[in-house]
Amino acid sequence: MLAERGTASISPIRVWHDHGDKWIDATPPPGTLAPCDYRMERLITGFLQAVRAGKPAPVSGAEILRIQRLMDALYESAARGHEVVVATTPSNPAEQK
Repeated sequence: MLAERGTASISPIRVWHDHGDKWIDATPPPGTLAPCDYRMERLITGFLQAVRAGKPAPVSGAEILRIQRLMDALYESAARGHEVVVATTPSNPAEQK
């Protein structure tokens, strides 16, 4: 992923920041990131528990939409074969509420 002021890759995890005249490697040291749980069970269980208790969901609707816009941009970039702009604001007026 290439952004305006940095870049990152997932496998292996690498992070670089653009400091104008040079790039700074900001990759987390090995062993500092918690293992990722790719199963959805924990999130689904947390959501159901929050609903039952009348509490906010563990992941907000705004965060879900932000992630979805990023995923849409990744797929669009792959399909077009070049960089695309990630939407930072909702394009659908219904999402702006």
